[in-house]
This record gives sequence, structure tokens and C-alpha cells, in this order.
Amino acid sequence: MMFLNEIFILSLITGFIAQQIDGALGMAYGVFSTTVLLSFGIAPALASASIHTAEVFTTLVSGASHLRFGNVDKRLFKRLLISGVIGGALGAYILVSLPEETVKLFVSLYLLVMGLMILHRVLKFKVKEINAGSKVILLGGIGGFFDAIDGGG
Repeated sequence: MMFLNEIFILSLITGFIAQQIDGALGMAYGVFSTTVLLSFGIAPALASASIHTAEVFTTLVSGASHLRFGNVDKRLFKRLLISGVIGGALGAYILVSLPEETVKLFVSLYLLVMGLMILHRVLKFKVKEINAGSKVILLGGIGGFFDAIDGGG
């Protein structure tokens, strides 16, 4: 019983720190959380499910706030919606279908790349505009896929 309490407390602390990072940078909740949960020895599928369960509530509040204050490009949202859902479903399917060790290796490499990209973006202090051209549908699918696999899209 003590082990479950320790995991709960560590998960709570991880979620709190991840939310602070996400609030400060506007990203990296999933990247940080997945990295920590995998280091605890939690299976990638369980880590992804845990992170997405927590994100349901935080993202709902964030999305409602952005919608309320008019910060949503509804045209872009509609273009990303279907491909993001398809990519997410494919990523979740692959996550539970492949052997755990294969997924851990892939997720670890992906998290390393994402972490380096986040550090580069933070240290550069510059935000690039994204061209929402015809490639946005592919971007939605790829983003949904990687988000489903590791919790950080």
C-alpha cells in the first residue's frame, strides 16, 4: 500500500511541475511528464493514458478560455481536427500493439528530440509564424500520432 502512495505523490508532484513548465512556455507538459513517468518505470501506454487523462481537464479549461477570448482560428481548427484525430487513433493503436521495449526506445528518442527543440526555442526567444497552407492537414495527423504515443505532440 505504501508503494501506491509513493507513486501517487510522485505523480502529483510531476503533474504540478509539468503544469508550471507548460504555463511558462506554453508547451512541454507531455514531454516532461512522459520523461518522468518512464523514468519511474511506468509502461509507455500507461504513461500516455495518465497524461491524457490529466490533460482532459487542463486542456478543457485552456480551450474554453481561448474560445471565450477569441484566440481560436476556427478555420485552422477545422482543418486540423480530422487529421489530428486519425493520427491520434493510429498512434494509440501502435502504442498498444508494439512490444513495450520497442515503444520505450522510440518514445525516448522522440522525447530527446522534442526536449532539444524546446530548449532551442526557449533559448532563441523568438516565435516563428506557422504557414497554415496545404501541409497543415499532414501536420495535424503527425501531431496527433506523436501526441498519442507519448503524451507530447
